[in-house]
Amino acid sequence: MTNLVQRLATYDSTEPQYIGALAENFMQMYHGNYMVYGGAETFLSTPLVQQFNVVFHTCYDSKGAGDRMIARCIYSHTTTKRKWEHGLHQLDLRGNASGFYESGRTLPLSLHHWKSWFHADMIALRKVAAICGEPCPLRRWQLPDDWYLINGLFVVKYSVPLQDSIFMEQTWDNNNGSIRG
Repeated sequence: MTNLVQRLATYDSTEPQYIGALAENFMQMYHGNYMVYGGAETFLSTPLVQQFNVVFHTCYDSKGAGDRMIARCIYSHTTTKRKWEHGLHQLDLRGNASGFYESGRTLPLSLHHWKSWFHADMIALRKVAAICGEPCPLRRWQLPDDWYLINGLFVVKYSVPLQDSIFMEQTWDNNNGSIRG
């Protein structure tokens, strides 16, 4: 949470701000548009909420997704545009998402679908953070004989050695299932 608060502090809260992330699933963006996806977290500054509040009654539509309704309202009634915060993740990944977690990349600021579309032990990751600090979980260390420690997750030896450890292994379903609105 500290990392998220620090990142949000880099934005000017006195200006209208619409901050969030895109979906990792291209088809979601194709059908849903270039908007902040609610599961990735949606952050609105107070000035934007004040603008939004004035016109909300004209935007409210109980049909469909709330994140889509908010995006349409902001884009139709304000000049504010979405700011993509890369540390936020919708995680529209179906099946085995371990490739995302194993990547060794910077710890995400938020995760969605971690207990519904796939499972990740967030309690264990929080315990790792309590012991070695917030940046520590999911860090990847290479051990002897091509073994890797993904801190808080597991120790793994890949059947095919990693050619370049910067890449993320695609372990999830390629089609990502149906689009949810």
